[in-house]
Amino acid sequence: MSPVEEVVDYLMEKFAVAEYISDIEQGKAAFFERAGILDEESQDYEMKMIQFAHWFLFSRPLNEKM
Repeated sequence: MSPVEEVVDYLMEKFAVAEYISDIEQGKAAFFERAGILDEESQDYEMKMIQFAHWFLFSRPLNEKM
C-alpha cells in the first residue's frame, strides 16, 4: 500500500464513526449522482470507491461543523 493510500484509509476510518455518518451518506449521494450508479458487482466498483474517498477528503465543500 502506498503512503497516500495509507493516509486516505486512516482519514476515512476517522470519518467512519456515528458523528460523521450523515456527512458520508450525503457525500455518497452527491458524488454518485454525478459519477453514476454504484454497483458492487461492476468492474470499476473499487475505483469508484477510491475516487469517492479522495473527493470526500480533499475536494468536497466542508460542512459547517468541520
